[in-house]
Amino acid sequence: QLRVILAALGEALEAGEEDDLDPRVTRIVAVLHKEFHNPDLSIALLAAAARVSPAHLFDLFKSATGGTIHRMLTEIRLENARALLGDGRYRIREVATMTGWRHPLYFSAAFRKRYGAAPSVFRGKRPGVIRAL
Repeated sequence: QLRVILAALGEALEAGEEDDLDPRVTRIVAVLHKEFHNPDLSIALLAAAARVSPAHLFDLFKSATGGTIHRMLTEIRLENARALLGDGRYRIREVATMTGWRHPLYFSAAFRKRYGAAPSVFRGKRPGVIRAL
């Protein structure tokens, strides 16, 4: 798993994404977007790849973005899940797995909390048809 994270960090570095954020935070955000489907993605793995302690990475990320890595990862996963559900080709359990959730029930609860409706309501709907609540 660490090799995958290191490769993603390297690709983010090569992309040369410039931002007002600390470059380490920018790279971590790029990794979150690229590896959101990985259920083993964790602060510990990201910190090891960035060669900082988990506590330091947590503080660095929080001060740069105002949020946590976990919150951003959850949001990225939910946005991707909503798009997959709108496609209509996948079962809810499949979407949960494809977006990095270990347990479909936890996915459904997080989805309901974020969008105000169960994933089944969004299944087969185009993204613009249902508004987030």
